[in-house]
Amino acid sequence: MRRHLMPLATFFMQEEYKRAHRTRLTRLSGEAGLSEPEMLADELHLLLEGARVTAQSVGTEGLAARLLHMGKAMIAAHTPRG
Repeated sequence: MRRHLMPLATFFMQEEYKRAHRTRLTRLSGEAGLSEPEMLADELHLLLEGARVTAQSVGTEGLAARLLHMGKAMIAAHTPRG
C-alpha cells in the first residue's frame, strides 16, 4: 500500500500560512487592547488547528457553535477589567 506524502512545497506553503495567521492574530489582539496578545494568538491558533482536525476526524456537527463559544471565552479571559 502506497502512502500519499504531501509535496514538500505544499508543506512549506502551509507552514508559512500558519505563521502568517498567528502573526495576524497577535497583531489584531494587540490592536484590540487585549492582554498578552501573543499568548491569546497561540490559544486561538491552537483552537483553530484543533477545529480543523476535529472536522476531519469526527465531522462538523455542532463544531461552529463550540468553536465560537470557546473563542469568546479565550478573548474574554484576555480582556482587561475595569
